[in-house]
Amino acid sequence: MRKRLCSIMLAMALLIGMVISVMPASVIAKAAVYTENVKVHIDGKEAAVVRAMHYDYLHNMYLSVRDLAALLSGTAKNFEFSISKANDETCFKIETGKDYGAVGGENTPFENTLEALSNSRKRLSVFVDDVENRFYVIQGNNVEGKSDCFMSAGELAISLNLNMYFENGELYIDTQKDFDLTIEDPFGNDFFYFASGCVVGDATTGEIYYALDADKSVPIASTTKLMTYLVIMDAVSAGEISDKDMVSFSAEAERISKSGDGVVPVTEGQKAPFKEVVAAMLIKSSNECALALAEHLSDSEVEFVKRMGLKAKELGLSDGVRFFNSNGLPVYPDDVVNTKVQNRMTANDMFIIASAIFDRHPEVIEITSAKEMRLESLNFTAKNTNVLLYNMPNTVGLKTGTTSKAKSCLVSAMEKTDDNGEIHYLVSVEFGAEDAQVQSFGSTMLLKYADTVFDGSKDKNNTGDESPVFPNNASKLYDALVKQALGHLNFN
Repeated sequence: MRKRLCSIMLAMALLIGMVISVMPASVIAKAAVYTENVKVHIDGKEAAVVRAMHYDYLHNMYLSVRDLAALLSGTAKNFEFSISKANDETCFKIETGKDYGAVGGENTPFENTLEALSNSRKRLSVFVDDVENRFYVIQGNNVEGKSDCFMSAGELAISLNLNMYFENGELYIDTQKDFDLTIEDPFGNDFFYFASGCVVGDATTGEIYYALDADKSVPIASTTKLMTYLVIMDAVSAGEISDKDMVSFSAEAERISKSGDGVVPVTEGQKAPFKEVVAAMLIKSSNECALALAEHLSDSEVEFVKRMGLKAKELGLSDGVRFFNSNGLPVYPDDVVNTKVQNRMTANDMFIIASAIFDRHPEVIEITSAKEMRLESLNFTAKNTNVLLYNMPNTVGLKTGTTSKAKSCLVSAMEKTDDNGEIHYLVSVEFGAEDAQVQSFGSTMLLKYADTVFDGSKDKNNTGDESPVFPNNASKLYDALVKQALGHLNFN
């Protein structure tokens, strides 16, 4: 029975992090070296081949955009594709609803052209109908030497609203249907095993849509700064400090600024407006600004960390919460016998923190939804580290985080409006992805699912149906993925 899950799931489900534990070493390929000619069926008809490249792992599939554009010309899902330069950076442009003007060499199978292809993957701008997205792509040439772009099958499915799926190793595209997340039979919990913990739900109502290892205490890196923000803004609300204050930078803040963990150049005694310091902390993940805010409220970071602990108790967070600093950097305690430690908590704990922020300080989105912000007093332009602001409509934040131990973490939020006109914030928490590409893809799927569940619930309310279109909680969207992905592989 066909599943309508799109290649986004099938091409990547086994690969992102968890693949090493379930696949024999013989099927693991080096970065961007394994190539394949994928047979593609458009609307049930055999069409031609699309060249594919597998990055790091087999079935971590990147498809030739030119090949796909050529095959979809004349269909309901046609699109034009072009490549240009902007500010010395390659930009890719997709215009939906237009037929592709072929440049030659499209849909020609791989033969002896490997030397013409790039072995690296870069995050570059991909404009879809003039809306900028940020995707990891593999640049290369086709067999006639024309410049080409290979994009993740999953991200292509989402950005082009394509209904795609694999069956018996071949790719099928139904141009009469849109991207679809519907599942038919749940199986396992393996899709998010690459993460150390994740949860997604409605932060406004507290309803959890999906969770995996959400009660496991893990390092959280710079997502720590959301707790720092909550403590600081609660203090503003209580009148202890003012958002009109000037914040001073200490000698320790200058030391961080000049270290490998520095983000914003600051010097001891320098002052900046409270709002700029907060913005630098949230948008650009400034470690020195997090420290400056902690010292501004509590005189010392040690005292501020105590307040973080008290806030955790106030919110009813788990016993797995540990705070050592305000910014999430790994630290060595000041003792003869010591070891590197990091802030930690569970994904459920972070979901509660995000919920409290939206409940008490929803104005946070004025900062976290900005792709960049000029901070004049700091003489610094902060560019947001959250790529979902580009790739997912209605995303309003919240915070990234990365350390060697915590790996790649992301707390994301999407703004939605219910039937009564009330705003809801759908929040996903993802800890422990192996890299930024895996992190952004995983969080995209979490929010995409939350969006589907939320809209399905609205449909239920409108129709009077007793059963939601997309069941909450127990449905576990990703449960079906491994079963289908395993069907796509051949271990013989």
